[in-house]
Amino acid sequence: MASASARLNQAAPALLPDPVAALPLSPPLASLMQEIWDRAEPPRGTTALIGVDQELQPALIELSEDSTHWQVLGPRRSGKTTLLRNLVLSLAERCSPEEVAFVLVDLMGEFVAHKGKMSLADLPHTLKAVGRSDELPKLVESVEAFLAAAHAEPHPIIVVVIDGYDDGRDELARPMDRLARLVRGRETCDLHFVVASREQIHGDTFYNQVRFAQNAVALRSTDILRDLGDASSALSAGKQKMPTGRGYLVRQEQAKLVQCAVPFDVAALEDADAKRAVADALDSWIERVAQLWPAPAAPIPGFAAVEASDEQPAEARAEANSAPSAMLT
Repeated sequence: MASASARLNQAAPALLPDPVAALPLSPPLASLMQEIWDRAEPPRGTTALIGVDQELQPALIELSEDSTHWQVLGPRRSGKTTLLRNLVLSLAERCSPEEVAFVLVDLMGEFVAHKGKMSLADLPHTLKAVGRSDELPKLVESVEAFLAAAHAEPHPIIVVVIDGYDDGRDELARPMDRLARLVRGRETCDLHFVVASREQIHGDTFYNQVRFAQNAVALRSTDILRDLGDASSALSAGKQKMPTGRGYLVRQEQAKLVQCAVPFDVAALEDADAKRAVADALDSWIERVAQLWPAPAAPIPGFAAVEASDEQPAEARAEANSAPSAMLT
């Protein structure tokens, strides 16, 4: 009997689920939001919810003095744009426009707009949504004015979210380098960058500042782990094939496996037009946030009025496929 028990104990680890398999494929953002903020001790500060980690706990991106800037990395259709939307929507629902404001840069036309009635530019937190390269110099001037006045009066932190940095790098490089020089060495933590690209970029003044913060979410890719200092996770991860939205969140040289949430109910897509259902769900999020928070009473220095690009870029990509998994872009 004892030997049989010993054999069973030895075999038990093989019966445990693999962490990759244990994570849900499409955790709904709304349910996760309710769960985390209903806790006795919810996260403090400026914290965004992006999905679920390997311990089946909410995966969080913190924007603070210790976590100033973040990279979001992964090949096309890995879930980067969905992750950025999760970050913006979860922050907007949880924080007032007096606490957090957004500048959204989307030269590829996939992030801010979602082919619905509304867009992320309609959030009361959005100071400016840039969709054309000729708008970038004016954007930098606005941020310059904000930084110059920031010490004089209360102000929100500004989160600059950039989708497809490598695709628009030629247009972004000069104005963003100028912006990087402005914020380098600032004592206060009132400006954060969250930058999505297919891979890390070297030899770029602005991107180096983001990269040196050593915070990243790498989707469907393990190559980034060694670069960020977590060699043990890189070795254990190997070259495993991951589903869309699956990857590693790396902070302070420690990596956790995560699955990106989706800001819609996957079950509701089964009996409906998928693209229309996703657009309607995102519209509902934005409408709810707009009702929850009034627009700021006074304009933010440098941003006299909320501005959104009024035309789609010529190089906008084709619409996503109608399958639910394709909605993770």
